Formats: sequence, C-alpha cells, structure tokens
Amino acid sequence: MEENINIIAFASIGALVVILLVAYYFLFVKQPETPAWKGKLTKKYQEILNKDLPKEYLVLELDKLTHAILKEKFSSTSSFGEIMKSKGKKLERRIENDLWGAHKLRNQLAHDMDHKPSPSELNKAIITLKNFIKTSLKE
Repeated sequence: MEENINIIAFASIGALVVILLVAYYFLFVKQPETPAWKGKLTKKYQEILNKDLPKEYLVLELDKLTHAILKEKFSSTSSFGEIMKSKGKKLERRIENDLWGAHKLRNQLAHDMDHKPSPSELNKAIITLKNFIKTSLKE
C-alpha cells in the first residue's frame, strides 16, 4: 500500500515537472511565428534585389513592395497615399516624411514622362524604401 502511494506521488511530481517545463517553453523560449505575409514579401524583396534594374525601375518596384507592407501592417486595402494620410502618423515623423518623398518621386517617374530625377534623388528614395522594407520585415 505504502509502495503504491510512493509511486503515485512520484508520478504526480513527475507530471507536474513536465507540465511546468512545457509551460516555461511556450511562455519564455518559443519564438512567435512569423506571419505568412512577411515570408512572401521577404521573398519578393530578394527577387527585386537580385534583378539588375535601372534605379528608376528599382524605385517603382520598392514602392510597390512598401505599399504591400503598409497594407499588411495597417490591415488596409487603400492606396499608398490614403494609408499614409490615415495611418502615417503611427510612423516616426522622419520615416513618414521620407516615405512620402520616395512615393512622390515614384509618382513623378510613373506619370511625368519628362521628369529626370537626379542620381541623389534616386539614391535617397532607394535607401528610404529599402530601410523601411528591411525594418518592417524584421519586426
């Protein structure tokens, strides 16, 4: 009888230890899963970087990817401009301003046949968009 009680006590303690270890793992060790959209857009980002695009086209592609990220981050189906107007204040002021500048350059490239941006304008837009994309996909 006493032996059965010892076995039951030992089994109970063992079960409790296992439960505590599992709880510890899920609370403190296991990393949260990456949302599927981040994996998809990370792959798209790598595809864009692997292409040898002229800087004008690179701005267009990075802007499209930035728009996709904004749509996911803010659960929106709106245009780039509408998202920035309604949700842009949730971003750091400098990032918001830089994204607007890059997007305005994208609009000029897409809609103004005579616009010839300077290399420094293109480089600033590319750096801004790349930094936003990399940061957003790592969060």
